[in-house]
Amino acid sequence: MLSMSFRIKRDNFAGLPSLEEDFPAAKDVYMDVETIDRRLRAEIAGYDYYGGSPGTSVHLGAGTIALYLGCEPEFRYETLWFTPFVEDNWANVPEIKFDPENHWFKWNLEATRRLRELAKGDYAVGIPDLLENLDVLSNMRGPQQLCYDLMDCPDIIHKRLQELDSVFFTYYNAFYDAAHNLEHIPPDERKRYRWEKVQCDFSAMISPEQYRKFVMPTMEFLTGIYDYSQYHLDGPDALRHVDAIVELPRLGQVQWSYGAGNPDALWEGWYEPLYDKVIKAGKSLDLKAEHGNIDDWIHGVGKLVNRYGAENLHFAFPEMSREDAERLIAKAERDWK
Repeated sequence: MLSMSFRIKRDNFAGLPSLEEDFPAAKDVYMDVETIDRRLRAEIAGYDYYGGSPGTSVHLGAGTIALYLGCEPEFRYETLWFTPFVEDNWANVPEIKFDPENHWFKWNLEATRRLRELAKGDYAVGIPDLLENLDVLSNMRGPQQLCYDLMDCPDIIHKRLQELDSVFFTYYNAFYDAAHNLEHIPPDERKRYRWEKVQCDFSAMISPEQYRKFVMPTMEFLTGIYDYSQYHLDGPDALRHVDAIVELPRLGQVQWSYGAGNPDALWEGWYEPLYDKVIKAGKSLDLKAEHGNIDDWIHGVGKLVNRYGAENLHFAFPEMSREDAERLIAKAERDWK
């Protein structure tokens, strides 16, 4: 049957307090681990989940490795930004190395351990959104300056990307072990199953030639190590790189994030430039149906299943009523196999 996920609000769930009500300061949204646990538990109690289970991490923004390398965060209630610290040029920045004494890394690692203890196995605890490649350098340098750097000093950027690749799994494994309580097990006896996404949102600002030159080596490296990998493709400006992405031999799936103001993943306009290429390459698709109502979702998903086969698709749906959920499940069980 078609793989899909959604949640149903229980009748007695009135919702959560606003972030401002629960967190006295914006930084507490990210750093108050006890309240993060309490809010998630209240949310879990208010919903029934289908096709997935709830979880969270101690999230300090997208591209957290940049914090461990010298950035500082700008906390806001709805998002988090990084303050770039590479001001003049990369030649004056020391080699990128693993720094176990960085205060943000030490705090984030201990906070992950604390969240795992609070979870008590009731929900999944993940690792921070570390990110990789140009997205991390963009946090460190600023996106506009990094665009210039790709043209002005490409050899230095290559060197920095290689340095970043060389330390990535030191950070990743530290958080993996903390989240899964493997730290007390001797390193050679730890069993890791690495399922992870890869991405390069910065790719929306570069050409296909630059993507192959600067981004593909990292994607080949990471997907070659992960047991299963998903590429998070963000927005229409990144579609120019699909031909390269689907060449990754170990990549399993492409997750399409269609971008604000655009038709959702059911739109036929995404078929030829993206879906056809992904399926032809032997990958699967992770898609969101968000616009419209249950009738629109059933119609749109049915067309995609007929074109690509249910086994190649996963759909994430919005929160829905129990009645709509029963209709959707019945349709999937009957026709989407």
